[in-house]
Amino acid sequence: TRNMTPVLIGVAGPSGAGKSTFCRRVLDTVPGMSRLKLDDYFVDDTEVDHHPMGYAYWDHPASIKWDGLVEAAQSLKQGRSAVVPNYERAINKMVGTKIVEPSDYILVDGYQVLYHPDLRDLLDLKLYFDLEEDIQVDRRIMRQPDVDRGYLYHVMIPAARAFLYPTKRYADFVIDANGTPEEVFENGVRALWQLGIPPLKRGG
Repeated sequence: TRNMTPVLIGVAGPSGAGKSTFCRRVLDTVPGMSRLKLDDYFVDDTEVDHHPMGYAYWDHPASIKWDGLVEAAQSLKQGRSAVVPNYERAINKMVGTKIVEPSDYILVDGYQVLYHPDLRDLLDLKLYFDLEEDIQVDRRIMRQPDVDRGYLYHVMIPAARAFLYPTKRYADFVIDANGTPEEVFENGVRALWQLGIPPLKRGG
């Protein structure tokens, strides 16, 4: 029986900062923890706005279904399960739905989770994974070798400057994400220590 109000932990930051890797490792370490992903709330490719240069504008906040994401976060915060889209990034479409169950600690992750004030208000702890721009580009190319370089320089980076970097000021902790995955994980876990999550406690 759960008697505590779920603690929502926001994990924001640019592409390549290691947010997903961090979340997966935390979930492996803390049994029963839940995860709500901003990536499941992208619009379908037929609905996405287009950048003046013709690119699909995935890095603009308008590409996220904020109402649904906020509603899911509210349900989880109240200890109720949430029905969320199951979004397939490979084809940029929602392919069904899935259930996210509430738990004592819930990770809410995605590059712009600190952008929307209604979502920010629901987060108990806000982390921002900070990554230098040239490393963002390098890591994106490593992960997606066929990515259009024009998109990275004309869309991703300018959108990050306009919409993402300004949200860093809302973070309780800014995590240096320029190091190795191990260093980034350690830095992130240090921020979670203050919550006293049992397997993540200092020296735990």
